[in-house]
Amino acid sequence: MPAGRALLDGVTEESLREQLIEAEQLDAEIASRPPSLLLRAGEATRVVRRRIEVFSQIRAGKMNHLPPIVQVLTLHPLGRDLPMSPGGRLKVEWSREAIEHCRLDAAALVSVPSWYPYWVGPFSQIQKP
Repeated sequence: MPAGRALLDGVTEESLREQLIEAEQLDAEIASRPPSLLLRAGEATRVVRRRIEVFSQIRAGKMNHLPPIVQVLTLHPLGRDLPMSPGGRLKVEWSREAIEHCRLDAAALVSVPSWYPYWVGPFSQIQKP
């Protein structure tokens, strides 16, 4: 799959080890700052460790039998720039007129390999259906 090859282009065990060191440094910096809804200490390290675990399985073709994940992604003008945190709630009221006249900014049919959710981490918009 072209998307899978592009995502793994240049990835090696050595580059993943380097990413892990950088992720640990980033997480240490995040931990030293006041708590944030958008940045959580330890998250970057978890993502890279998950990549290290799944990389050998991807390279060995152990996930090739799984079907790709296909979704239509859209961007809407209303609320697009509102920051949201996992598990957080935010009540926003839109007028009926604003909703009725809201146009799509863009739409795309996206196909990614089945291992993509393991690669990108917990905040991905692509999820298995």
